Amino acid sequence: MKTLAINRDLILSRASDDDLAALDLLYLSDPNLSILSPLAKAGYFKARMGQIPAEVANEALQTIFAIAGEDGEALRGGESIVVFIEEIVQHCIERRIGEDRIIQIGFESEGSISEFLGNSDAWLSLDELAEISLNKESPRLSDVLLESLNRKVAHRKPECYPCDTDFIGVVTYRIKTIGNVEVQGFSAVDYYNEFIIGHERIELEGIEDGKFRWIDLLTKKQKADLGIGLAEDQDDSSVWIDRQQMLDSYQDGLVKECKIDCFVLTLGSGALWSPDGIENDEWINNLKESSANKPFHEQQAPILTYTYQSHSSQYDEDPGTALELIVAILETVQGKLSNSKSILTQ
Repeated sequence: MKTLAINRDLILSRASDDDLAALDLLYLSDPNLSILSPLAKAGYFKARMGQIPAEVANEALQTIFAIAGEDGEALRGGESIVVFIEEIVQHCIERRIGEDRIIQIGFESEGSISEFLGNSDAWLSLDELAEISLNKESPRLSDVLLESLNRKVAHRKPECYPCDTDFIGVVTYRIKTIGNVEVQGFSAVDYYNEFIIGHERIELEGIEDGKFRWIDLLTKKQKADLGIGLAEDQDDSSVWIDRQQMLDSYQDGLVKECKIDCFVLTLGSGALWSPDGIENDEWINNLKESSANKPFHEQQAPILTYTYQSHSSQYDEDPGTALELIVAILETVQGKLSNSKSILTQ
């Protein structure tokens, strides 16, 4: 019996009657079914008994992970991946105009953090969601996972900064308001080694280190509405904003939202595999398609992965009946019959 093939087939509920009969015989001599991953073992009991023993369900649940990233192939190969987190930050810079007027320049900026999985906590195992309600009105498991990941990475103070060492950090600054006037079309992107400003009314030639005149973002009418002269003194520091001032303002701002736009659902890993295990070089991938009757290693990397993209609201490949197995496991852990009808959808 090919180890990889039977594990995949059990997780996807497509094991043949002959395969199940062979496992029945194996069970007599090896009650632990050491050829199977915890999740595949749950699939075997569901196929044979119509329900999953609680101990098997609990162990299986601990081996199902949602990881903020998109490279499932690398995970299957026992490699680390890059995780992506975006934070939306509201912040402002104040400028004094004349002797007694202060104008607020309001930003809503985006910080994008990309770092290796071993350095990140942007993942969760489904046993963390063991108490998830199965009675909500038609929630999708993918929505529950994405919401839970976003909640886990949520924070109030900005964590991103332009960087290419600790992680890859990129900050995109967007000015939304100047005083009570809305501003359209301004963005400045700080890549750490490069800084790019974009706006149709800003003259870029001669500007050094991301320094620009914020009053140039305004039309003549907007300047008049704000009581600002049409051509303020070029040497007046109050009409200039530079790269460092934007970063300082960003880091003093408040996080409006943290977003994870994609995650990898990992299935069929060993009982001791964990997304943070790569720090100790523990990840292995010792199963080949030709491996027959080989015990499933406790630190085996996932054998199935599915990448979910929030913008398309779907996986890169259809997990199909694997999601039904996950729901059955959750129902068992919560004390329900695994063959009862759940309102939680795929």
